[in-house]
Amino acid sequence: MRLAIGRDGIGLELATPAFLECVVIEELTTSLPGMRFPVDVSGGVARFRHRRGALQGLRIAVLARVVERWAAPRLRGVVSAATPDVWIRVGPARATVCVAAPPEESSAEPTSASPWTVPPVVAFDLLAIAEGEDLQLVVTHARGAGLPAAPTAIALACVRAAFGRAARRSGTIFTLRRPAEATARALFPDAGARVPAVDGVCWSAFSVDRDAWILTATQGSPPAEPTSDAVRAREIAQILAVADDTLERGDTNEARTQYLAALERAPRHAEIAQRIADIDARTPERAEAALAALAEAAAREGGALESSLVEAELLVRSGDVDAAMARLDRGGAVEPAPVLAARSFELAARLSSDPEVRASWLDRALARSPRLATARWARVHARLALGRLEDALADVEFLEALGRGRAAKCAVWQAAGRAWQAAGLGERAGAVFERALRYEPDDPAALMGLGVALAAGGRAARGAALLERALAIATAAGQGAWTIEVVLATTLAEHLDDLPAAIAHVSSVPSDAPEGAVARGLEGRWRSRIGDATGGALAYARLRDLAASRAARGDDDGARQMVVFLAEAARFEADVRRDDLAAQRHLAAALRLAPHDADLRRAYRAAGESRIRRPRTDAAAPLPFDEDAAGAARIDDLTRRLQGNPRDGAAADELVRLLENFGRGHELVALLGARIDEASPAERPSIVDEARRSLDRLRLRASAAGRDELAALCSDALTAFAPDEPTPRR
Repeated sequence: MRLAIGRDGIGLELATPAFLECVVIEELTTSLPGMRFPVDVSGGVARFRHRRGALQGLRIAVLARVVERWAAPRLRGVVSAATPDVWIRVGPARATVCVAAPPEESSAEPTSASPWTVPPVVAFDLLAIAEGEDLQLVVTHARGAGLPAAPTAIALACVRAAFGRAARRSGTIFTLRRPAEATARALFPDAGARVPAVDGVCWSAFSVDRDAWILTATQGSPPAEPTSDAVRAREIAQILAVADDTLERGDTNEARTQYLAALERAPRHAEIAQRIADIDARTPERAEAALAALAEAAAREGGALESSLVEAELLVRSGDVDAAMARLDRGGAVEPAPVLAARSFELAARLSSDPEVRASWLDRALARSPRLATARWARVHARLALGRLEDALADVEFLEALGRGRAAKCAVWQAAGRAWQAAGLGERAGAVFERALRYEPDDPAALMGLGVALAAGGRAARGAALLERALAIATAAGQGAWTIEVVLATTLAEHLDDLPAAIAHVSSVPSDAPEGAVARGLEGRWRSRIGDATGGALAYARLRDLAASRAARGDDDGARQMVVFLAEAARFEADVRRDDLAAQRHLAAALRLAPHDADLRRAYRAAGESRIRRPRTDAAAPLPFDEDAAGAARIDDLTRRLQGNPRDGAAADELVRLLENFGRGHELVALLGARIDEASPAERPSIVDEARRSLDRLRLRASAAGRDELAALCSDALTAFAPDEPTPRR
């Protein structure tokens, strides 16, 4: 502080600008009432600091870049678990704020296939109004993508987290109580002077200087004239105060009801329609109603509303993809927040099926926000599809720079290697995986990727050795190694022609593992190749049991793989084992997962016709007594019960007896194998003994009836179900 002497008397003022949290106090002047000339000022500030003055003027600079750094840690946990990226652009009595998940949080490749699942980002406007000695900030035009709640609720949470108790909220209006007094209380005690009186100090002017907001307060001056946008925003904020408070508490249904009531009072108001649409966008069946509300509000405004992402999502749900892309194009072009504008272009790219068009959209997205990791990953895939390998590699190197720490950078190059493989560039993926191993030399996933790439490039032995090393490291670390087990088995079978070793690896994968279905399908395929028809049939039967436990009409990659293997199993049963009934059962399980597959339906009908035409052989000859209709119905009923509850021991025991009595050997072996696989270590010995007794009885009866193939099946199963069978490695 320094002593100021002027025509009107003596006072104290700032000697130099002072920083106060995120603002700069550029000017601050006070007067000392009651002081008359002549007066002795030889003591300087120390002589007068005990006197209480009156604040005359105050000028504060709010620097956007400083506020961004100040606010970021305070907003941790609002839109992202990590400290978010904050962007601010100032304007006359207003600011546009954007809060987004940091790019390094999503530097690894995204896994969601939904076009609307993106890292969260919210943008909103803050409009300033001088209200006497107070300062009001009105939150308006909230919009965003990938948010866990409506954008307005997230925007309110951001402002509340930034200001804490310094501001009082009513709806979307935040009031800073007497900020001039708070400034004086923060500065004067530290300077050893009394806090001056601030009565009558009003905020008289708002201005902008490059990226700074300049706020001026003056003693006795009238408040600054509000902008028309600020007046309108405060007016609708007061109308929606109760509804916004309800929304902020998380009661979206009640908030929607209150917004609808407000829309009746202020018909076709754009801000109200937007908030209703933000809620309805989270409920698929309300898409048409939300679009209608937005259209009415847009007609009143004379153009489209700002929240392009919500409207585009609703248009996609209604089936109008072209209109959605046009809306995203228009919205991204006018959106001031770089991350949100880039999201618009990125989502438009996801709606396009042409790699060239996608790459063009993504170029626009990254021009607005170069650190947008999801868009850059999308451009990696688009460039690979176009054969622009060097450009794709440059994008991956940029993503590597975004990653923090060796593990994150390793994950980037692993994902890049998988992208190269998915694009059919398996031989070239080796160099990509090698860059991952620079950061984590013993990372099992990176070793697995490099091993697969080497095998695809003709170096199968080296690739298998790396896969074995990856398997050993993962197993020693207690990590799930079943994927590596399947990949190693595939390499042994397809590149080194070592089918027995490949079978040994996949047979150790438990059926309840995520890779269990693929393992059973590969086991059946490879056993049939080496002539082990019984083992192949058993593996395929276990695959069918897994398919029966999946949700009907599964359209994920796992379901599609099951369908392929089940169709293969049906051909095996029909062509090799000449068992059309088993072929039909495999196809029925496949149709349950893919009910609209015309090829499967044709194969199912052909198997049924072949079953009718095929003459009965010894393998199909009856036992001393045939299966009757009641027995067949009971078997089907028990099978359904076990599918619903695999732990139903009574149903399993009865089904074993029926299958044994009616000579349905393949089903019996599959059921007994499944029971042994699912048994606990304590239950396993007794279940194995029961299974062997049942199989031995059926073997003897089959031999007596001349059904040599069934007897051989039972003999092979007895060997497979030996009491000293080692526990599968996990």
